[in-house]
Amino acid sequence: MLQKKCCSLNTLKYSLRVRYVLVLLLVKSMNTYAQDTFDPPKEPIEILASRTLNSINIDGIPDEPDWQQGEAFSSFIQYEPNQGAAPTQFTEVSVLYDDRFLYIAAFNATVNGKKDIRVQNMQRDFDFDTNDLFGIAIDGFRDQRNAMVFQANPYSAQRELLVLDGSTFNREWDGLWRVRTHLTDSGWHIEMAIPWK
Repeated sequence: MLQKKCCSLNTLKYSLRVRYVLVLLLVKSMNTYAQDTFDPPKEPIEILASRTLNSINIDGIPDEPDWQQGEAFSSFIQYEPNQGAAPTQFTEVSVLYDDRFLYIAAFNATVNGKKDIRVQNMQRDFDFDTNDLFGIAIDGFRDQRNAMVFQANPYSAQRELLVLDGSTFNREWDGLWRVRTHLTDSGWHIEMAIPWK
């Protein structure tokens, strides 16, 4: 009986050693293929917002003259799959504001127009991984840990969430904001109006 216990203890030790080696090999192989990551720039990239005194119609077509007068931003970089690389598709963003709203307009290019658009469903708070989307995160406290995130897919379905302490995501939160999109043969436009309060 005592010998059986020794054998099972030796078998257990061997089994644990094999598992430990397999885990080390797995971690080693994952590290081999993982991409290098980098911290955000010390000086944040700025997108300038222009004040508007005119009414902005949120219809997905940024054709009001104020959109043309503001400064558009298009110097984006990839986060995934190749962090820091130039984007594979062109995106241009403009920002306006007035006393009531923060306005965001963007154009998201596609190679084959509407054929390239991927939207699985139209429900609010749709799945992040299975839909094309455009979104912004507002770090109102400027602490790089908390944010309000506003996203929409090419057919105007809304998705929003709160980021808390850099790692907790409250997907149940629904903000009161407006968004409309417009599809073209070369991509899609989006207009957002996010109230200040």
